Order: sequence, then C-alpha cells, then structure tokens
Amino acid sequence: MKIRIRLYGELSPRMDGGEGIIEVPEGTTVSDIPSILDIDQAKIAMIFVGHDRASGEHALEDGDSLKIIPPVSGG
Repeated sequence: MKIRIRLYGELSPRMDGGEGIIEVPEGTTVSDIPSILDIDQAKIAMIFVGHDRASGEHALEDGDSLKIIPPVSGG
C-alpha cells in the first residue's frame, strides 16, 4: 500500500522536498515508520495521520497521509 509522508524541520532533507510517497506492507503501523525511513525515534516528537495525532499502534491504510514532526528547540 502507498502512503504519503511529509517531514518537517531537520527531518525534511531525508526526502526530496521534505515529502514523498512510499510503499509499505499491509499491517504497517505508525510505530513501524521511523525504522522504515531510517530515522531515530528520538528525533521524532509527533506523527500525525491526516489531521490527528496518531499512537504507535495506529494501523495505516492505503492512501494515508503522515506528517512527522521533530522536537522543537531554541531560545
């Protein structure tokens, strides 16, 4: 199944233009995405599916759109 990924902040260089479509197997959950994208979980603050913050157990469906947000820092 295909899902759309949008990466923000320091994560955006990992995909051309900070977004793209990837193919994942049926049964993939939100918690599987960091390893699929080779992103350290500590570099992710939140993952949204559509407009809703998603738990790790959330099962993805074909056509889902994910937003991956890193922790924010500054001062």
